[in-house]
Amino acid sequence: MKATVVGAGISGLVASKELSSLGVEVYLIEEHKAIGLPTHCGGLVAPNFWQKLGIPEKKNLVLNRYFGISFSDGCSTFTIRTKKPLLVAVSRVLLDQYVGDLAEKEGAKLLTGEKVKKVSLHKSGVKTSTGSGKIFVSDVAFIADGLFGQISNKIFPKRGKNLLFASQAVFRHSLDPSAPLVFLRKDFSEDFFAYIAPLDDEFARVGVASAKPVASSVIKKLAKVYNLKQVEPYTHWGIWIGGPASKISFYEKVFLLGDAAGFTKATTGGGIVFGSVLSRVLSRYVASDNEAEKKLARGRIGYLKKDLEFMLILRRMLNFFGPSFYYPIMRKVSSLKGIEKIV
Repeated sequence: MKATVVGAGISGLVASKELSSLGVEVYLIEEHKAIGLPTHCGGLVAPNFWQKLGIPEKKNLVLNRYFGISFSDGCSTFTIRTKKPLLVAVSRVLLDQYVGDLAEKEGAKLLTGEKVKKVSLHKSGVKTSTGSGKIFVSDVAFIADGLFGQISNKIFPKRGKNLLFASQAVFRHSLDPSAPLVFLRKDFSEDFFAYIAPLDDEFARVGVASAKPVASSVIKKLAKVYNLKQVEPYTHWGIWIGGPASKISFYEKVFLLGDAAGFTKATTGGGIVFGSVLSRVLSRYVASDNEAEKKLARGRIGYLKKDLEFMLILRRMLNFFGPSFYYPIMRKVSSLKGIEKIV
C-alpha cells in the first residue's frame, strides 16, 4: 500500500511514522523548507503525551514542568496546586523534528519545500500534484495541511466566529516558573484567554487568542504590568474552536487529519494530542485488513469526536456567560478539598 501525507505538522508526522511502521510506503510532502518552522503553538501538554503520540520519551524536548495553574481576572489571582506535574511545556520545533526523524527511520520519504496544489481521485487511487509539477499516485491520501490549508478548506471550510487569531512571543520574566498564568478578562479576550507560560526561571511564552485584533495591545499590557522584556519576535497563527468535521473520510481514500479536521479542543485550543491520536487511529484503520480492527478504530474515532463536541459545548457556555461570571465560581471551586485530583 502507498500513502501520500500532505503537511508535516505534528498530525502529518505522526501519521507518517505510524503508517510506515505498519508497512505502508509513505510520501510526506511539506510546503516549508524546514520541519517545525514557523512555530504555531503554545506548546503545553499533559505529561503523558509521549504515550498518546506513540513515541519514545526524549527529555530534552521538555522545557518546563508545571505543578499547578494560576488564573487572574486582573484584580485577583488564585492558583490550583498539584503534587504531580499537571502540564509540561515542550519545544514544538524539536518535537516536530524528532517525530520527523522517527518517521524517516521507519521508511517515510520526506519532501520539503513542495506545496501541494491539488488532490484528486484517480483510477489507481489518489493523485496529488505539487506546484513544481511533481505528481504522486497513491492508494490513500491524508490531508494534514493545517487550519488554513487550501486543500482541506475546500472540504471543511474553517471561518467565522469559530476562528480565533493567536499571537505569541518570548519574554524575560521574574514570575513563579512552576505554574502558567492564565488571564480570564473580557477586555483581553471575551472568547478565549491570554497567558504567561514560563519555560524556565528566565524565559516565558506570552500570548493571547481572540476573534478580535487585540493581541498586540494585550501583550503590551502584560509586559508592562509584569515587567517583561521581549527577546524573540511575535509568531501568529489561527485556532479553530468550532468542533470537528462531521466527516473526515471520503471514499475510503482521502482522510482529514489534525487541525484540518477540526481536531482541536474548543476549551483550550490544544491540538497536539487529539490530532496525533486521530492520526494513529486512522493509520491503523487504513493499514489493517481485519474488519474487527477497523470497527474498533471507527468506534475510537467516534469517541474522540464526541469528546471534542462536548468541549465545544463547554466553550459556548463559557463564552455565553463571560469570564466576569465564571471566574468567581472558579475561584471558589479552587479552594475545595481534593480539587487537585479533579484538575
